[in-house]
Amino acid sequence: MDEITVLIADSERLFAESLGRALAGEPELKVVGEHFGPGRAALDAVIVAQPNVVLYDFWTSGTSGPAAARYLSAWAPGSRVLLLSWLHGPYQVRESYDAGASGMVSKKISLPELVAAVRDVQAGRSVRCAEPVTRGVAKAYTGHDPAGCWARLEKLTPRELAVLQILSEVRPVTEVADVLGIARSTTKNHVHNILQKTDAASVDEVIDLAQHEGLLGR
Repeated sequence: MDEITVLIADSERLFAESLGRALAGEPELKVVGEHFGPGRAALDAVIVAQPNVVLYDFWTSGTSGPAAARYLSAWAPGSRVLLLSWLHGPYQVRESYDAGASGMVSKKISLPELVAAVRDVQAGRSVRCAEPVTRGVAKAYTGHDPAGCWARLEKLTPRELAVLQILSEVRPVTEVADVLGIARSTTKNHVHNILQKTDAASVDEVIDLAQHEGLLGR
């Protein structure tokens, strides 16, 4: 069997590192990264590493699981996203698949079951969450249209999102240039392209949209 490369992204360091050590003992799997905390750094790492499978915490702060799945489908199309969650209801499961995730499983499953899920995802098979609905966390549908919002954001490049992240911290365009080490004229071009791609009237509008989708930290 060909080796399956796996990148782990979780909100908790202990879980990410423990899972990485456990999967490292599986002969057919190769862990190429363990990331914890807000999800933006993990997304950048996936784009660089292009792993076969990404194990991503649904509740990751800054960039939620569904937002990560949508983003990576555009910028790392060869990486399949398997979402993990301690607590979820039918809305979270439906939202995950609508976003393009290859599967969603509970963190309560055993290691052999998770390894089997990784194999299934790599083989192109969808993994369904077999666990009964847990306590009704975030069970109410908000009426938010993720697909419609994503249609406005999907063309943004990782560099453009980096520009937006800095601007969202109430920093001027000149400081964006200094932080990223680029010319001020290049920064202004990025801002112009961001507004054009998202059909937005202002940078604040794009920031609100990206934060709502979980692509920017708050």
